[in-house]
Amino acid sequence: PRGADADVGSRPGARLRYDAGIVVWKEKVSHDLIRPTAYIHENDPDGLTACYDREVRGTKEIKRRDFAPYVRVMPHSEY
Repeated sequence: PRGADADVGSRPGARLRYDAGIVVWKEKVSHDLIRPTAYIHENDPDGLTACYDREVRGTKEIKRRDFAPYVRVMPHSEY
């Protein structure tokens, strides 16, 4: 066989890792939870929340709709 299936089947354990990735993704989708950033934006967007500000090296209050995490939150399902 040619293509991706040939490559997956040619290495020991590769097929197991491939299948495990599919099962993990299926479970992530079936246990779809709200992401932390989405929760902050959707729950009282006009409310204020304290966050760390690098410029002043301390906390300040911002509107929840303006919140952005320092570490990127991936757009797929939470698990």
